[in-house]
Amino acid sequence: MLGIAHSEAAQWAQAGSLTLLRPGTVLQTPTLLFEKITDEEILAQQQKLHAATQAAITL
Repeated sequence: MLGIAHSEAAQWAQAGSLTLLRPGTVLQTPTLLFEKITDEEILAQQQKLHAATQAAITL
């Protein structure tokens, strides 16, 4: 994604190096890692958890 060739010689210590990317390097368009969770989805999961908890208590 960053256009950096993978190499076994690459070390984590180099990760913060100012010379890791050359000036003018074109980066790819970033993509989302996670989808947005809506308030409705959160509420539905909370209700589901509450119902399961109540069912377990009544057993």
